[in-house]
Amino acid sequence: MLDSIQTELNQGVRNMAKSSLIKKLNEQGINKNDLENEKFEELLLLEIEIIKNDGKKVAAGIAVGIGISLLTGGLI
Repeated sequence: MLDSIQTELNQGVRNMAKSSLIKKLNEQGINKNDLENEKFEELLLLEIEIIKNDGKKVAAGIAVGIGISLLTGGLI
């Protein structure tokens, strides 16, 4: 059960990263088909890491916000 959820989540992140990467390449006037498969996969792995790190930052921000809310709500 957890393995299938993790696989689905990883696939979703990969699809999101692929879409984002293709958009960034298009903005620079580079067609995905112009890149070698290995180079595209390398860029895709970097984009996946960017998305994962952004997710961690958002989660940390939410946790801090909840913590501050609990502290201020508990003190007032």
